[in-house]
Amino acid sequence: MRKRIFFALFVCLAVALTGQAAAADGEVRELTLKECIQLSLQNNTDLAKGWLDRKLYTLDREIGEQYFAPDLYLYPESDYETDDEGRWRVKAKATVVQRVPTGAELRFNWEHGLNYYSKLEGDQDWTSKVSVTLSQPLLRGAGIEVGTAPMVLSRLDDDYDLYGFEWLVTQRITQIQKRYWDLLLAREKLMVAQDALERSRQMAEERRENASDSDMVELESEVADLELDVNNRLVAETKANLRLLDVLDLPGVKRIVPKGRFDFRPVEIDIADCLEKAFQNRPDLKKARVATTRAALKSKVAKSNAKPDVDLTVSASSSATEEDSSKAMEVAYSLDDDIVVGMGAEFRFGVPGRKRDAVAARYRLIKAELDLKEREQSVRNDVTTSVYAATSSLKSIKLAQRARVLAQKKLDAAMEALMLGQGDSLKVLIYQRDFTEARLDEYEAIVSYLYDLADLDESMGTALSTWQVEVRQ
Repeated sequence: MRKRIFFALFVCLAVALTGQAAAADGEVRELTLKECIQLSLQNNTDLAKGWLDRKLYTLDREIGEQYFAPDLYLYPESDYETDDEGRWRVKAKATVVQRVPTGAELRFNWEHGLNYYSKLEGDQDWTSKVSVTLSQPLLRGAGIEVGTAPMVLSRLDDDYDLYGFEWLVTQRITQIQKRYWDLLLAREKLMVAQDALERSRQMAEERRENASDSDMVELESEVADLELDVNNRLVAETKANLRLLDVLDLPGVKRIVPKGRFDFRPVEIDIADCLEKAFQNRPDLKKARVATTRAALKSKVAKSNAKPDVDLTVSASSSATEEDSSKAMEVAYSLDDDIVVGMGAEFRFGVPGRKRDAVAARYRLIKAELDLKEREQSVRNDVTTSVYAATSSLKSIKLAQRARVLAQKKLDAAMEALMLGQGDSLKVLIYQRDFTEARLDEYEAIVSYLYDLADLDESMGTALSTWQVEVRQ
């Protein structure tokens, strides 16, 4: 028995020294749960990569918003003709392309240049050309919904990534809460075990002179068991600390000390209200809705692309060559040379790719709609399960608290009887174990309830607002 006691003391001392050495290698931080969440959002590698993705999608959205901004192309040119005139030409060309929401394209072409005739005693003149063309598709690419698709898709892609990132942050917040409470529970269990060990040691010392040999064996055995339990609790607390540090990614920090102890307040839960909030706020559900909208638009675009190219074209142009530069531009800008109205078509045969793309886009839309239904059902199940679990855990807390109070009363009564010489040590040991187990059951019930509230917060999609986290940038 004594060897067992000495071994347990040796293990406790070794673990304690190891813990002190580990703490000496890095910073020990005392943090609240909210501080842990804030630090994780700043330091976690996965979230940091998510922030970079957000910046890229935001940039893509900004580019998409400029889809209907006019495009300007400039073409400076110069050439020389080795003919009888020896014309040396220097000119500037510009093209402005303006997309129209109906799918049409308005193109303005301008050209102005100097013609120098080196073999004609240095004669020179100016040439200006202007043309305006409006091309409106009638089948493929026609319509406002298809014409504005690139801009709308850039918005949908950004929203899709945003809701995905919000869901990632939401899940990470839930994970941090659970690991924080795991650490807090491990510390509470360690303190309970240390308290039980101290009481057992004190009782063994007090009873050493008057107790029988068999009673002392029971007391020393209880002390040895509790010393081993303290060691196991210390190891569990160290592991819980490492799991929390793993998700926080705090450089230079080797140990987290939770601030305060368990503090919880019962929450009134209405399942109908919870479901309503979930369908309004849950990021993964929003993501599924965006995916369906995006798939529907892509299906319409693919269906449009499968049609033949038939375009209505209206154009006007004019050109002039004058000795005076301003006169040449004035004549060219009149656009009175040619006005052309026509239609052009392109029919592609033996190329089934477009139709195949349209069918594939339709299948993806159907799949997105099924995914949305599945997600909606998952949201209902998650909320219902979380509400039921939280309600059950709250009842467990009340029962555990009642059991702990009764265990305390039994232990106090047995201790009082023992002090008066009317009880026995074995009963006190049994009641002490019961009291220790009752305290641990209460703490575990509280942690289970906090777990369930975190799951409920996640299932409703309200974790970001609860912890005042903003991911929209």
